[in-house]
Amino acid sequence: MQKIYILTEGGAGIGLGHVTRCLAIYKELQKHQVEVEIIIDKMSELLLQIDGEYQYIDWKNMDFLQGFLTEDDQVVIDSYLASINVYEWLVKNVKRLWIIDDNCRLDFPEKATVINPSLNAKTLGYSKKTIENDLLGISYAILREAFQKVEYIEIKKSGQWLVTFGGTDLLNVTPRLIREICTQYPKKIFKIIVGSDYHNINEIQIEMQNVKNVILLSNVSAFKMRKLMQESEGVISACGQTIYELLRLRTFFIPVQIVDNQINNAKGLEQIGIPVCHSFEDLKIRFEEVLKTGFPIPPNLVDGQGVRRIVRHMIGK
Repeated sequence: MQKIYILTEGGAGIGLGHVTRCLAIYKELQKHQVEVEIIIDKMSELLLQIDGEYQYIDWKNMDFLQGFLTEDDQVVIDSYLASINVYEWLVKNVKRLWIIDDNCRLDFPEKATVINPSLNAKTLGYSKKTIENDLLGISYAILREAFQKVEYIEIKKSGQWLVTFGGTDLLNVTPRLIREICTQYPKKIFKIIVGSDYHNINEIQIEMQNVKNVILLSNVSAFKMRKLMQESEGVISACGQTIYELLRLRTFFIPVQIVDNQINNAKGLEQIGIPVCHSFEDLKIRFEEVLKTGFPIPPNLVDGQGVRRIVRHMIGK
């Protein structure tokens, strides 16, 4: 039986995006009776929010890789931190290397297969020698199981808004959002998801004393998240993996570019006609605008089959 190792990272300062999409691939591989294991570079309290079985090992250590992997193994890497030396060693010493990438981060080895599910993946400059073998574009969107099989639900003006910036609020946006947006729209209900790595929770709690229309949520499961999205007239979201879940549901959302590694997602959204907020002032203006003009339904671009397509390539079906 073939063995596939998934090597990734997550936690404070990184978030949960890598781990959640790796877990989606892990579960699909298990459905095909493939022996598979996820290894995360280090333990973090933030990772306790995600159900799954992992090992915590510094897999970027070359001594570990050389003593652990065999030429019969396949390896999947989802990383913003691994050096080119790691990829070059792996492509020479394992059966096949799959690289999940968002930004054409490195000049990856030609014999590896790059998986980039971004909207604009084919324009990022991957090697022409390998691009025909790479899995690029929105048809490979990696969704959690809760978002793979869904029915479109048209939401009227429910008055409810969901806010999610991922596992960490690096730019301290949430307190300002409560202070400057939630207070200005007292008839709207704002459900804000806070992660265990939110360093600003005390500041958020202080702002909560001045509002009655904000509900804080934590440890939200994928199925609960789907329900929250489907019940909301709109979602304010960072430009991370959540945007693909929102596109799958075709729930109206206002994307906010929070960190630099979201820039390609932001560009891809703008290319399909979805305005992206690049500052808090942009967000305030956009929120006021949509309340006046209405909530356009996002295009039907994500069919929920991306994980299955990827796994079929991995197992040769």
